Parts: sequence; C-alpha cells; structure tokens
Amino acid sequence: MIPGVSVQVGGAFAEYTRSLGHGMALSTGARIDAARSEADPKRANAALYEAYQGTASLTATDTLPAAKARLAWRRGAWEIAGGVGHAARVPEATERYLALRRMGTDWVGNPDLAPSRNTGLDAAIGFTRAGFRLDLGLYASRVSDYVTVYDQARRAMLPGVMNTMARSFANVDATLTGAELGWSLPIVFGRVFVSGDVSYVRGRQDGDPARGIVPGPLAEMPPARGRVAVRYDDGRFFGSVEGVFAADQDRVDASLNEARTPGWGVMNASAGYRQGRLRLTLGLANVFDRLYTDHLSFQRDPFRSGVRVPEPGRSLFANASFRF
Repeated sequence: MIPGVSVQVGGAFAEYTRSLGHGMALSTGARIDAARSEADPKRANAALYEAYQGTASLTATDTLPAAKARLAWRRGAWEIAGGVGHAARVPEATERYLALRRMGTDWVGNPDLAPSRNTGLDAAIGFTRAGFRLDLGLYASRVSDYVTVYDQARRAMLPGVMNTMARSFANVDATLTGAELGWSLPIVFGRVFVSGDVSYVRGRQDGDPARGIVPGPLAEMPPARGRVAVRYDDGRFFGSVEGVFAADQDRVDASLNEARTPGWGVMNASAGYRQGRLRLTLGLANVFDRLYTDHLSFQRDPFRSGVRVPEPGRSLFANASFRF
C-alpha cells in the first residue's frame, strides 16, 4: 500500500533575537531545506499512478524555504505579540505514493504533488494579575497547494486497472483562520482553581473545477471545542471535575460525502493523593456515560473506516506512580 517510500531532508537555519528596549523584543529567522522523496520501484504499482494521474514518476525533489519575524512587548501584567511567517512541507508518503487496488474504487497517490506553502499571521495577548491568567490567540493562514482528498476518474486504460474511479490527492489553495482562548483563576486561598479554554478553526478551499473539487469547507476540520474545570490542590490531596464540549460540525465537504456530526458534552472527574515521591490517582471519565461521536472518528483519509466509531463510555481508571 505504501511502497517502501523514503524521504530524505537536509537543511540549515539561522535565528536572530534582539531586545529593543521598553519591554520590546524582536526575533527573526530563516531556513532552507532540500528534500528527496522516492518510492521503491520493486514494490510500487506504477500502473495505478499512470492510469489515474498520467505519470509513473517514483522520485521527487523539493526546495523548501521558510522565514519568520515576531515582535513581542511586555509591560506589567500585559504581554502582546504578533508575527508573520512562511513555511512549507513535503507531501507525505501516502499523499504521493499510496497505491492500493480495491473493490469499486482504488486508492492512489499523486506523484506530481507540490509542497504545501503556508504564509501566516498571528497575534497573541496575555494578561496576568493576582493569580488570574488570560490568553487569547488569533491566526490566519493562506496555504498555496494545500493537499486535499478528492475522487479522481481514470485517465487511461492499463492492464490490471479495472476500476474507473480512485480516491486520490490534489493541490488546491486554502485559507485557515482560528482563535484560541484560555483562562485560569484561583478562588479559594490558592487551593481551588477554575480554568477553561475554547478553540476554533475554520478552513475553506478555493476548489479546482477541472478535478471536480468544489469551493467550500475543507474536509476533516474539527468543530469548536471547549473545556471548563474546577481543581482543588493543597499539596497533598487533589481533585478535579471538568466538562469537555464540542459544537455541531456542519461545515463539511459534501463532494467527499463527509457527514455532519452533532455536538456533545461529557464530564470527567478525578481525585488523588501525593506523599513524597508517591502519587495515587483515581478517576472517572465520561461520568454520565454519554454516547457521542467525535467528528474526526470516521473520515481521516486514507485510513478511514467510513463507520462512525463512538468514543468510550463511562470508564474508571487508577494510576500509581513513584519518582526515582
């Protein structure tokens, strides 16, 4: 299925940081990598690549430049930072050289895939006072040649290639935007703490009509997620109760038959004792035995089952550890 693929990468990088005074600091960096990907010609089913992608190439070389610049400011309780960066990644072995004959539709990589190149902006704000901590992060990325999954029709008749359709990979341009928020607050003499976090990412692809890739939501994007927790810790006894939540995910790639998933929420609880180097913990996950399915449990190409697999029900666990 993955025909003895090797990826060799060599590169160099440089970083420079400088204090600008008045609580400000600048950090910059640059990197250059050269990569060579190769599938074993004795194992590769080149006929599948040629039938669906019009190429039998088993090697690829890529040059991957990257750079960053970030400015940070700290004053009293506040921390503010922002940056811009560019990076690239080599297509994975599965994306370029996957080859599997199946009933109905084949699985085939795309040897001509280009590296994905990501240019992004981010900003972060932090505030700390009297034990209270708040962090907010925002980011936006424009990815040229994002690697997406699509259904590729057979281009040429070759011996042994009987199906007319294959699941494959293609480059499309895409945009990703997101935010993360986290906070924590001591409420009882530094022994009881409340905390929480929430994150969200939104992905959209430009599409490629020639390949039947429609503009719209990127596949395999997680929904908004959040967590709220209360924790007690006096140095010897500790315990926590937390709620974990996920929103509905209705931004799906309909061209891949990606299905929507409903939101869910579960509660977890644990308690423990520490004495010197010994630590004991007893916990209960999914306290109310909720039946729910994570959005990414059934898609995740190319190793998806197509079957929605529920997450574990109520689970009791016990841990014991000793530090040497």
